[in-house]
Amino acid sequence: PWLPEEEHPRRGSITLVPSQAWDGELRGIPVQMSGGEVRWSASEGIAIKSMHVQFPIVSGDFDMGLRQGKKDIWHLSRLRADLGADFPKIVDKYRLPLDAPAGMVHGTLSFDGNHWQGAADFHDAAWQHLLGGGKKRGGPFVLKISGQETDRGMQLKAIHGEGAGLQLQGDGRVSSDQVYLNLQKLKAPAFDGGLQITVPFDKTAPLEVNGQAAFMDRQALPDKIPAAISERPWVLRAKVARLHWDAVLMQGVDVKLASGGHGVGTLRADSLDSSSL
Repeated sequence: PWLPEEEHPRRGSITLVPSQAWDGELRGIPVQMSGGEVRWSASEGIAIKSMHVQFPIVSGDFDMGLRQGKKDIWHLSRLRADLGADFPKIVDKYRLPLDAPAGMVHGTLSFDGNHWQGAADFHDAAWQHLLGGGKKRGGPFVLKISGQETDRGMQLKAIHGEGAGLQLQGDGRVSSDQVYLNLQKLKAPAFDGGLQITVPFDKTAPLEVNGQAAFMDRQALPDKIPAAISERPWVLRAKVARLHWDAVLMQGVDVKLASGGHGVGTLRADSLDSSSL
């Protein structure tokens, strides 16, 4: 029934089945949805079941629930998604510092109304020159993330990845204005230490990277500066106990670098030894 003095009916439902793909946008990103069904219920909100979604890079199938909360604002109540993405497109989009990307990444994402769980399996992907190491197709590497919704955004409580000679562990947060990653452990053939990365959504604000390492080799750096860094301001600060730069060994290294108008770069070392001197 829907009483005249009430804003919404107490019971009732509507089910929609797409006869063709629906085109739309999500935060300015084009998206196309097809298949499945959308059901609105006066008592339970909106439920989307077995729908296919296509973004420019990622595609997959998902189930989702939306409920109406305070002030008639709709919020996500549950989500389950199985996704796939072309790895070279991911690298190109986000200008990741690695070479020769190939293959696919498969992932899952779920939300129960409070907690997030995600996993990305790179079994079918390959790359070269990531922190001095590479990966062939068929080699293991899985990245897992768990988080929780808060009033200030998403708290990334655990980030864990292992495989292909690469180990990482940390946490972070995603707010309305930036992404912050605290990789307390990052171990690879050419790097052993930790990184704190701050990526503001405002591209006029500097991307900040702070690092501490027991060991770092020149091979940890890409052959050329990624376009994403060269196209926006950035600041890099690092303390490295032992830095190998080709034939040179530096110890007690303190690095401060910045793009254009954000300061002059400096590199200091307590000692330097080179077979070429």
